[in-house]
Amino acid sequence: MPSREQILQLLNDELTPAVFPDASLNGLQVAGRESISTVAVAVDAAEETINRAAAAGADLLLVHHGLFWGEPIAVTGAHRRRLAALLEANLNLYVAHLPLDAHPRHGNNACLARVIQMENYRSAFDYRGQPIGCLGANSAGLTVAEIEEELKKLPGSAPTFLSLRFGPETPQR
Repeated sequence: MPSREQILQLLNDELTPAVFPDASLNGLQVAGRESISTVAVAVDAAEETINRAAAAGADLLLVHHGLFWGEPIAVTGAHRRRLAALLEANLNLYVAHLPLDAHPRHGNNACLARVIQMENYRSAFDYRGQPIGCLGANSAGLTVAEIEEELKKLPGSAPTFLSLRFGPETPQR
């Protein structure tokens, strides 16, 4: 079973959080157990997310949006409950915000690009000197409605999916 330090090294090597000027405090935000056998992955470190990860026996929760965002925050209310749940479950919390916005293979934007069959995708723009986002070709010729249908199939997207349509019905990129 790999140690927490081995998993952190793998994550840090792959996602390179140190190169991103990011208020989200990327990396290990909360230390839990030393050995890692099960990793849970989610967008947000919400209370329900933490409780579900703990119930599933996860040793590490990898999220896009963590608990701390650069400024000191009082440990009260929902923030206290989230932190208490992590500590009680001895669950590690690893955060990768801009590193996942940027990663060409594992990042949220790259994964969404693959879902909608985007080809030749690359970073869309620089943010404080680091490439993030995703821009590519709609080689499959999907309409906006077809793209929406593909995205609605993703876990957690429905029933709150919101589409603000503008531009051509079949975008080129």
